[in-house]
Amino acid sequence: MTHADGDHDHILPRNIFPTKISGNLITVPTHKSCNNGFSEYDEIFRNYLTSCCYDKEKAKEVHQTKVRKSFDGPVGNKKRQFFLSKVRDEIMTDDGELIKGPLVLNEKDDPSLVPQLERIIKGLYYHKLKKPLPSSALLEIYFKDIHDFNKIDFNPQWKEVEKDVFRYFLRTQQGDDVKGISGLVFYEKIFCLGFFGL
Repeated sequence: MTHADGDHDHILPRNIFPTKISGNLITVPTHKSCNNGFSEYDEIFRNYLTSCCYDKEKAKEVHQTKVRKSFDGPVGNKKRQFFLSKVRDEIMTDDGELIKGPLVLNEKDDPSLVPQLERIIKGLYYHKLKKPLPSSALLEIYFKDIHDFNKIDFNPQWKEVEKDVFRYFLRTQQGDDVKGISGLVFYEKIFCLGFFGL
């Protein structure tokens, strides 16, 4: 990000949001080649999120207007088969569409999952501190139940990007901004914590 070529990337993939959004999405400088290289993973990431959160209104809207459309035709059918091969506990939506149950979010080698979340946290770090997270800073991702997290005595000062779609916090350690914690919530259902530099 330090030597970007004038292009900007949305920290959150634009395709996880409904067509109409209430504000501007956060962007950071990037290389165009890097930005374009993530588009395929952005689509797979969106498909996971919206199907896992199908019981949430905004996720259902995105799934019905974007995901189903992306599964049309021969190429779309291949995407659908790949998607179904990566999931388990399939369920039926209320309109009879086969999707999935619990997300498989622990595949570190799958660039559409954990690395996508790491990319988001690194983007939020850059957005807040105006510098990249050093490549030497270890970043670990953990998935938690948002209800359990809300029970603990910790006020992270959430920042809402789009209501019922995405909110986050990012806090750095006083005196050492390479160490810190970030939380991401998608569709008020999927929650992950990222610890960096610790």
